[in-house]
Amino acid sequence: MDKVDIFSAVERKNLRELKRILKSDPLAARRTDCWGRTALMLSCIEGEEAFVRLLLPCSDAMAADRDGETALMLASFGHPGCVELLLPVSEPMARDGDGWTALMWAASSGSERCVALLLPHSDANAATESGLTALDIARTYDQQARAQQIRRHMVETGDTGALDAVAVAAAASGSPGSAAPV
Repeated sequence: MDKVDIFSAVERKNLRELKRILKSDPLAARRTDCWGRTALMLSCIEGEEAFVRLLLPCSDAMAADRDGETALMLASFGHPGCVELLLPVSEPMARDGDGWTALMWAASSGSERCVALLLPHSDANAATESGLTALDIARTYDQQARAQQIRRHMVETGDTGALDAVAVAAAASGSPGSAAPV
């Protein structure tokens, strides 16, 4: 068998080869590809929990690629198992180059579980460089159920800074109007 680099092992989903690489060179987990991504980041993109578990002890979970995206942000786009593994060792409020947080990524993906995992660790009122909040992003990406989930969390926690009074009342009552744009 040809010798495989860490990125090829992840891309080929070859867990045995990844274990071999990390056993002989644990620092390989900190190497980056041409986009500045680590093997941990690539594993998060693919939602490969077993790879994330294996790489996490050898990796810098807070490393960012050339766009400022962290492993948690990449996992937040629909891979809740990876989000659960990363939350204890990551900064959910970290921002990428456009000012997006992991919650914003989750809101755009429509992943109910990712949004639920991130909300208690995030500021739902945080805004991107262009002024969009996670709530705005959910609506922009036609993720109305996620918008309602975020809105409901904001009301339940009293963190209603980005909501107007009509939206607060609608979210609190659970009325169908709570999915309407604010």
